[in-house]
Amino acid sequence: MANQSILRAAGVVFTRFTLFVFVLSVFEGQMISAQSRVPFEKSNGMAVVPVLINGQGPFRFVLDTGSSACLIDESLAQELKLQSSSKTRMMSAAGISEVPVYGLGNLKLGGVEALNVHAVSVPRNSEVLTSRKARGFLGLSFLARFNFLLNYKDQSITFEPEVTEASASEAVYSVDRSQGVYVVLVPVGKEFARFVLDSGADDIMLFNTTHFPYVRAISTSVVRTAFGERHVIRAEISGLRIGKRTLNKEKVTILTGQGPEGCDGLLPAKMFSSLYFDNRGDRLMVNPESR
Repeated sequence: MANQSILRAAGVVFTRFTLFVFVLSVFEGQMISAQSRVPFEKSNGMAVVPVLINGQGPFRFVLDTGSSACLIDESLAQELKLQSSSKTRMMSAAGISEVPVYGLGNLKLGGVEALNVHAVSVPRNSEVLTSRKARGFLGLSFLARFNFLLNYKDQSITFEPEVTEASASEAVYSVDRSQGVYVVLVPVGKEFARFVLDSGADDIMLFNTTHFPYVRAISTSVVRTAFGERHVIRAEISGLRIGKRTLNKEKVTILTGQGPEGCDGLLPAKMFSSLYFDNRGDRLMVNPESR
């Protein structure tokens, strides 16, 4: 019987070619403590890392903090003779599709590894992956088991790093992970906007504009996913303060009615030099000082 969890639209976002993924039930696992620094390659604006699956590989996976699960190219799942453990429904910008869920067994990146990681299937020859010569996405079903520092300045991800106190960071945000993704609470006036923090995003995306009075529509465009395409609104936003930066005529994409329930938009991780994901304390530190 198909798993009735819905993979909500919103995860991997980049200009014109978009794959939204949210897994809401989600594939929890034990948090592991290990230290390791892994360099990543930038490919079309996204971080790509080499992973081993059950000792085989390495395979190129896109680092994706905006997806609650890992994703794997259907052709790679067949090459590795992985068995589908169930099926689930995926909601993307193009609609709802039923897709297989695979148990990956052992998944390793650099010096850290995790057992019993699950991955959702992506159709063969997905343009999102082929344009980056990648075979999947490394989502939070792996990443959230560790504390890690994502450093865009030196193009690396460090697991279980030593960082200074939060007071030495540019900003510290509370993080809500109840829906399986990083939802960052950003102050807007006397309220808070809820943004999904996504390392796969090129632009800010808004699922609604209620909290943002200074948004001006510019044009329409098309986003494509592995499952189809949808027309969206391109706009500019001003007055939103994130960390020490106040946005002025920042380009955004408006895709109303998408994303996890109660979330206002998607925030690209690459807006910052570095980010420390404190998964044990449910905090996000912007541009922290490392020891």
